[in-house]
Amino acid sequence: DAVRDFLEAKKLPETLRVWVNTYLGETWEEEGDGIEEGEISSHREEYENVPDAVHLLTCGVDVQDDRLEVEVLGHGRDEETWSVDHAIIYGDPSSPNIWTQLDEQLNKTFKLDSGVELRISSACIDSGAHTQNVYQFCKPRFAKRIFAVKGIGGSGKPILGRPTKTNIAKIPLF
Repeated sequence: DAVRDFLEAKKLPETLRVWVNTYLGETWEEEGDGIEEGEISSHREEYENVPDAVHLLTCGVDVQDDRLEVEVLGHGRDEETWSVDHAIIYGDPSSPNIWTQLDEQLNKTFKLDSGVELRISSACIDSGAHTQNVYQFCKPRFAKRIFAVKGIGGSGKPILGRPTKTNIAKIPLF
């Protein structure tokens, strides 16, 4: 049966992938150019302070059911970016404690090599999960440029559009 199914499956890549996964219990790997393990990490830079080339800091927060993932990016000339900080705040996003910890993260200062300190200029928090908690956190912090965002899938979409206020909290949602 397996041989007969293989001979039939090998006619199309989609069916061959299912056969390999099912009969052999192996992961299907697409042919083509790939990235060697460690190739990206070999470009990693270690720095004690934030490079002086960073002029602005922004933050993105991804909300999961058991944590908040916080990434701080440094922005410089010619769209160069640096991953300045990454923090994982574990806890239940429906609990106020996790949002207090996020506030602490967003209020951190980062020292440049020159000694100048920068603060996060703006933050975007994904409102796809625990939406009401995100809205509740963002609403009083709008003036501090802490925004609720909702991604839209598909190609050809603008990076940023006008915010809507048609949500239950009546806050600007980007």
